[in-house]
Amino acid sequence: MEDAIKVSYHRAWLQAGTAGSGGMLAVALSEAEVLEWITERADLCIAAVNSPSGVTLAGTHSAIAELSDELTSLGVFTRQLRWRCLTTHT
Repeated sequence: MEDAIKVSYHRAWLQAGTAGSGGMLAVALSEAEVLEWITERADLCIAAVNSPSGVTLAGTHSAIAELSDELTSLGVFTRQLRWRCLTTHT
């Protein structure tokens, strides 16, 4: 039990240090379509597959803004998600 408490403490401490350093983007594309856009990018990843035509991405603020602009210019719905919470689940 003591080890579990230590791990939990240090995990929370590390997460607090990265809070706000990235963003999230909802995209109206399939997982396969999104992968075509982000496979070569280390600054973006799939955070969730919400539906067959809805994916949420996570990444740096600049990468999120850049991809959002690119996809929007092609008529693809995107929405940058505004959140200020720290994930605490595993």
